[in-house]
Amino acid sequence: MEAFTLEDEAVSFNLTGQATGIWALQESPDFLNWSTLQTFDVTAGDLQHSEAHDRGAQRFFRLQSNP
Repeated sequence: MEAFTLEDEAVSFNLTGQATGIWALQESPDFLNWSTLQTFDVTAGDLQHSEAHDRGAQRFFRLQSNP
């Protein structure tokens, strides 16, 4: 992970690496129930994501490789 930012009502992060392919960005409020936010076809090894954030909500993010 290159950068993670939480400002006012937005969360954003940049991921850089050599793992190209199709990746699913997922979120969970509790580490048990995951839902896919977006699917990325990463050809250059870079992934950027930004979205609105409710300051009262707690969420966790993960990337999962999709074959």
